[in-house]
Amino acid sequence: MHNISQQLQVKRQELQKAYEKELKERAPRCSEKSEKIVKCMIESSLKMIFEKLDTDKDGLVCLKDVKIEGMGKRLEEFLGPWLEEMKENKAKYSFEMFCKTCHKTLKVRDL
Repeated sequence: MHNISQQLQVKRQELQKAYEKELKERAPRCSEKSEKIVKCMIESSLKMIFEKLDTDKDGLVCLKDVKIEGMGKRLEEFLGPWLEEMKENKAKYSFEMFCKTCHKTLKVRDL
């Protein structure tokens, strides 16, 4: 089971890298200012999501407290890989860890 999960993670990362490479080749270069604005918007979106997940407001999210039902299909799909990683690691996530995992596991750009 763990091996399959690792293989899926590797495949997800490969697909993400290929997608990002294709986007870079196709897209016109954006300015540094535009990049900062997008990063700020992503960070803000992730912060809002994290705050909804942090039901006890202690700055940490653990699997037993996470309830994504009713957050919308798109958000539930976005959080799927993060939840899988959370199940494997059995850890509590701070906002920084949440962001890092979301960027790593994919689809931050889809928010």
